[in-house]
Amino acid sequence: FYGDEPEFGQYAAFFPFGGTLHGWFGRDRINFVLFPLYSHTERGSTQTDHFIWPFFSRTVGERESGFSIWPIYGQISKEGVYSKRFFLWPIFFDEEAALNTGKPVSRRAVLPFWFEQESRDYSQRTILWPFFTWIQDRAGEYEQWDAPWPLVRITHGSTRHGLRLLPFYADETIEALRKRWFLWPVYKIDELTTDLIVRQRHRILFFLYSDLIEKKLDTGSEKRRIDLWPLFSYHRENGVSR
Repeated sequence: FYGDEPEFGQYAAFFPFGGTLHGWFGRDRINFVLFPLYSHTERGSTQTDHFIWPFFSRTVGERESGFSIWPIYGQISKEGVYSKRFFLWPIFFDEEAALNTGKPVSRRAVLPFWFEQESRDYSQRTILWPFFTWIQDRAGEYEQWDAPWPLVRITHGSTRHGLRLLPFYADETIEALRKRWFLWPVYKIDELTTDLIVRQRHRILFFLYSDLIEKKLDTGSEKRRIDLWPLFSYHRENGVSR
């Protein structure tokens, strides 16, 4: 690597033996010697030293500090901004983030037995993933149960609602889009209804057979497309068909 930064001047590196990089990989500065034996990174006021990356690390910065002995234990925190800890990664972890905003978020887990996330607008609880998950999205105005994901889902709310019992049946609506499955993946219907467009598509075995009807309400133009792959296709749009 070789470069010339207006702020830092010239730099060069010969990976993995050693050198210095500026503005690479989301870091202001990177120094390394016989990587992964040792590396030093800087981003803003945060400086991190890695020894035998990624197993040992130490982080210091403005109101910020942390260390890790991966995957056994690690912790890092910035006063008033975030706090993160893990033990036997990824089994145990505890995080507090966005503490300096009006929407702080907390996450805790003992995977795969338990996971929880909590914020002002969003709550989630998962037990024995993927067997049971409960979500309450207060910003999106809906509540959802999965048991187990993705086979069984029940959703209630103003922006989302529906029932999924795969592979037998599913009928789910997300805002203007409605999706229905019958004997997945045999037969599917997609419907989109807005103030500008109405679209309906029937499909059998994904792309084996497809029938699309679309109408633009502002112009009155219509489109029709039928495909039976690879034997037949029919397109009609703006009075022209083929």
